[in-house]
Amino acid sequence: LQGAPVPASALERLVLPSRVPGYGPQLLDELTTSGEVVWAGAGALPGKDGWLALYPADSAPLLLPPAHPLELTPVHQAVLDALEGGYGLFFRQIADRVHAGRPDVPEAELAEAVWELTWSGRLTNDSLAPLRALLGSGRTAGSTAHRARRSTPRGRYGSLTVAAGPGRRAPASRG
Repeated sequence: LQGAPVPASALERLVLPSRVPGYGPQLLDELTTSGEVVWAGAGALPGKDGWLALYPADSAPLLLPPAHPLELTPVHQAVLDALEGGYGLFFRQIADRVHAGRPDVPEAELAEAVWELTWSGRLTNDSLAPLRALLGSGRTAGSTAHRARRSTPRGRYGSLTVAAGPGRRAPASRG
């Protein structure tokens, strides 16, 4: 599956269980949180879903394709600026840095910008917990109104545009 984009909603429900005997989310979590595997967005899909690809961390800088086109807004740029330096931050830390320069940005708009950057292939996370929360949150039109709103997930977001040089990408460090 290295580098093969699959719908994020199908990765753990269809793809990995059909390829890995006894698959459970903890298996992928162990690989991503230890820094052995990097996941990257590979384009948005309708709703809250998107294309996702997995890469071995040691070869990711060589295999990651260029980021997908995205017209960067000032909020997108503020998120990227917050992650400048190549280390990971929790969403709350990103929000604090963005709000230091742009206190008018609503949290929902900031979260949306993070996901747009993620699906475009510019951000990643050291776990799939935020992705699981997004896909299971029911925050789209037509979803049940009785579902509780989930809090912002606690994984560390990192930039995939670290100092690998112009036009090349590398995974964020796991510090």
